[in-house]
Amino acid sequence: MSHYRGVVWVFCVCLALNGAATWQNSPLTARAVAQIESPPASLSDQERQELEELREAERIREAIEENLENSGEIQRLIQSEVDRTFDSSTDLINILLTVLTLLPISAAIGLLLLRRSVINQIVSETRKQLREEVERQLTEEVTSELAEQAKQFNHEIETLKTGFIEQISNLQSLFKEQIVQAIDNLTPSPAQQDTVAPEVKRRIQELTEQLNTLKSAAPELLLTADDHATEGEAFYFEGRYEDALKSYDKAIQLQPNNPTVWINRAITLRRLERFEEAIASHNQALELAPNSTRAWYSKGYTLRTFERYEEALACYEHTLELEPNAFRTWDNHGSALKEMGRYEEAIASYDQAIAINPDYPNVWNHKARCYAQWGKVELAIDCLQKSIELQPEYFNDIATEPDFNPIREAVKFKQLIRARQLSQII
Repeated sequence: MSHYRGVVWVFCVCLALNGAATWQNSPLTARAVAQIESPPASLSDQERQELEELREAERIREAIEENLENSGEIQRLIQSEVDRTFDSSTDLINILLTVLTLLPISAAIGLLLLRRSVINQIVSETRKQLREEVERQLTEEVTSELAEQAKQFNHEIETLKTGFIEQISNLQSLFKEQIVQAIDNLTPSPAQQDTVAPEVKRRIQELTEQLNTLKSAAPELLLTADDHATEGEAFYFEGRYEDALKSYDKAIQLQPNNPTVWINRAITLRRLERFEEAIASHNQALELAPNSTRAWYSKGYTLRTFERYEEALACYEHTLELEPNAFRTWDNHGSALKEMGRYEEAIASYDQAIAINPDYPNVWNHKARCYAQWGKVELAIDCLQKSIELQPEYFNDIATEPDFNPIREAVKFKQLIRARQLSQII
């Protein structure tokens, strides 16, 4: 700011000097001065005032010239200040020119650098986006390929699994059928026979254990109604009556119109001494098969077991009407009569059974008991000997059978027992 003030001051001085010189050399000024020096005699007040002002201005000019002539040092100072100010101004102008020159260059360089930075950023972002897009596409392709391979692999596994399960199921079903068939071959119907030989019973137990193991290993293994019925017969001859009853119930759920299963269920209930339920099962069997000799016979047997002899006789007689040569029915018909004390009629029924099947050991044993109860010792011993010949196990029952109590003290009866004991020792 001091440089600018100096320039202004010098400029003002120069203007003053120039004005003074011009004014001095002007003709008008000369005339004015002359007039001032020799003013006319008569002037108005205004003219006089103007004249005084001109004089005052002349005096100021003369004073300035005198000062200028006497102040060379001032001029030098002024000149120095002007030069310095000019140099400063020149420097400022040069700096300004340099700045103005460098500013576009700097701007261009800045724009260039900015452009390069933007381009680099754009390239970096583009590369990043391309890399992410490539990675995404690769990930999608790999994922899709892996998913497809996994799907195919799972499908193959499921196919193999299904085939393997089917094979195992087929093998299990085949094994089950073999076990059930073996049991069926060993077990008679409970309506025809109450017991089996000990070795047969052991074999039945082995087969039922195998069947239970198979069912535990394959819970989904389906048993048919016939399978459950056969299983029930096996349990019956093992003495597992509760299990037999459960098997018969399952068979009935699957096939409720099978009279044989109802008969076997009734016999099992008879073993469990559940009389009313047993009779109900017998009646159900007879509703399904009213002309079944087995249904009538088994109901008569149950009635005789629970000492309802008259009803039992009616069932046996109905059976004999349907099948006159049913020797087991004649045998049980005689036993019902024996329990009622009708010994003579009972012997006649036994004889009917013997006439049909003379080698049936049960009827000889039952006939011996009837004679014993009737008090006919010799006839009782003859029939007893015949039953033992046909089935030696009957000798083991002699000591505990209450039907032989009436003849137990007879000499021939004791001789029979002694002879059999000696024969066993020999």
